Amino acid sequence: MLALLFGAIVGLALGLTGGGGSLFAIPLLVYGLGYSMERAVPLSLLVVGITAAVGVLAAIPSKRISFKPALVFAVAGMLFTPFGIQLAMRWPQSLVLTLFGVLALFIASYMWRRSLRAPEEAKVVRASFVTENANALCRLSADGQFRFSGPCAVALSVAGATTGFLSGLFGVGGGFLIVPTLMFITQLSIQSAVATSLLTISAISGGGVFAAMAQGVRFDWITVAPFVGGGVLGLSVGFVVARHLSGALLQRIFAGLIMATALFVIIRNTSGGGLA
Repeated sequence: MLALLFGAIVGLALGLTGGGGSLFAIPLLVYGLGYSMERAVPLSLLVVGITAAVGVLAAIPSKRISFKPALVFAVAGMLFTPFGIQLAMRWPQSLVLTLFGVLALFIASYMWRRSLRAPEEAKVVRASFVTENANALCRLSADGQFRFSGPCAVALSVAGATTGFLSGLFGVGGGFLIVPTLMFITQLSIQSAVATSLLTISAISGGGVFAAMAQGVRFDWITVAPFVGGGVLGLSVGFVVARHLSGALLQRIFAGLIMATALFVIIRNTSGGGLA
């Protein structure tokens, strides 16, 4: 029952804000269900991957997904996700959780600032720090087709590798990094960047799940099934509710909850010699 409830919370967060549900998934799995990070990370990636795939199916009719940059980003990410998973297994759990809390705190503070400085961007699930970039490394042709160059491919690969590594280490989807990066490197609009990021997230998360299974991680489907089911249910409810709430207000509420969660994780793992 708890697995269903916790999955619904993660899915609701994803449905309301378009990303960041994994920032709740890890603490809920570790402190709520007693999972180790070794088991929590791949399960978080499984939920994130499934929910992102649902978003991809919803975005396909709009034709906003740019497949070429998504492919480069995803391949680089999938290659580096196993390295993050290996470190998560080798490093002390308290250290990984503390670093997770620091990352979550950074993301929350960024979301809070953007909700105040650019509230109109909160209407498009994740806020970016730039608008369409005229000086982007990856340019669009006159007919809207994506054009690659050496610097473009390198930039996308480095960003994908970084995202994949963080996904494997912390079990996060990486949308908080993918969308701003796509907006900075390419000339994609924020709507296209968000849709493209969903495809990338689902691919990287799926690759992380298979990498974890190849390294011996096995899922307890008695817990996994209700957690994933609750996530899909929460996602559906979140999509409906989000239409009736202010995007900027949602961003601030979400950022505040992430901050509280991050501080709890950091204090829990640093007090009393938690990093020893």
